[in-house]
Amino acid sequence: MLIKKMASVSANSGADRLAQLKAFDETKAGVKGLVDAGVTEIPHIFYTSPDIMDSNKSSDEKSPSPS
Repeated sequence: MLIKKMASVSANSGADRLAQLKAFDETKAGVKGLVDAGVTEIPHIFYTSPDIMDSNKSSDEKSPSPS
């Protein structure tokens, strides 16, 4: 059932990230549930744009580390 819910959202090319997150959240299974269900590909909701990663890295470099 988990795979079907996630697949139905993923199969729709017009589905946005919010709909995918909502479908994942409604399963109440979490990442372990995906693994237990046999999902072999990481759902796109877990991908992060390199631009976001770069902006996070630059803000981390500016803030001092707690000692």
